[in-house]
Amino acid sequence: MPQLNQKLVTICSKKWRDPCWVISIDQNNIIIALGSYSIIHLFEFKSSKLKKVQTLFGHLDDITTLVFFNKKQQLISGSKDMQIIIWSLNLLSEPKKIQKLQGHLNYINCLILNRKEDLIISGCSQIIFWTQLLNQQSIQQQWVYSQQYQSDKSIFGLSINDDENQVIACGENQEILIMEQKYSNYWLIKQKIQIDEWGFRICFINNNLFVFQPIIECDFVCLGAKTLDVYTFNSLQNKYVKSGEIEIKGDCQSCYQYFPTLYNSRRGMLIHKNGCHLKLIRVKQDSILLKEENIQYQFELVEIINFGNSNGFGNLIGTLSNDGENLLIWDSNSKEINIIKIIIQ
Repeated sequence: MPQLNQKLVTICSKKWRDPCWVISIDQNNIIIALGSYSIIHLFEFKSSKLKKVQTLFGHLDDITTLVFFNKKQQLISGSKDMQIIIWSLNLLSEPKKIQKLQGHLNYINCLILNRKEDLIISGCSQIIFWTQLLNQQSIQQQWVYSQQYQSDKSIFGLSINDDENQVIACGENQEILIMEQKYSNYWLIKQKIQIDEWGFRICFINNNLFVFQPIIECDFVCLGAKTLDVYTFNSLQNKYVKSGEIEIKGDCQSCYQYFPTLYNSRRGMLIHKNGCHLKLIRVKQDSILLKEENIQYQFELVEIINFGNSNGFGNLIGTLSNDGENLLIWDSNSKEINIIKIIIQ
């Protein structure tokens, strides 16, 4: 683990030598899920210590996505085995599979859940929308395949806006896709933005602003670009346009698609990984003018953490707790799970 300053304090560390692709924490900051190979490991975080409490078996290949529900004790997992599993965690001593979702034709790279928790969106070479129907026999909500968008290349990043009526996606295609909900459970393509490079990471900040991380491909190696691109909605043109760039560390370092860019509205903080660097960026609304497209945003770099370069790859995965208080990181250099408290007002 790299040296941290007084803005960031490591409050818990646990050795974990096996490769990991995803880590997640529940809404109560108590249960942590870690995907290592095809196994999900559950830990209890209590009194600044991590205690392993359960192991979930069900996937046949590497776990790539883990998302906790906030309103119920359930967990969603996605994998390279092209399956999504919904798990019940009501009794941690005996967790069980509630449902398997099948329909993907390739590795599942990304997955998001809306705030109402009645919509799952997952991405591979397709974007699939899953909605809930009431099963009258079991009196339970069952997830069903609702709609899909077929891409000719892999989708790596997904994000949904504040109003949850727009979804953005990026991947190996040299385009950013914006989809809009026209009526219940039906989404249409609103805009395609052609770009020079493809990318791993994309994230809405609010309804009218998102950031996108380009990737530069060099000799079949994916390298992080030196800027994070900013897009804003222009109401006069009725479309998103590139409005700026944020210079970031980690350019020309090999990068993986895991560890999505995250924005926490409570803290006004953007968490972004590029290569072996992790950036904490504060987003401020600078001024509000009469026209929406003239709203200006200020991006303030708060902290950069350099995790070093392991075997030529910036291999670290992580997430941010819902309250924006704690970072959870696993990196291949230290081979540790670290929980880092953010001491920034």
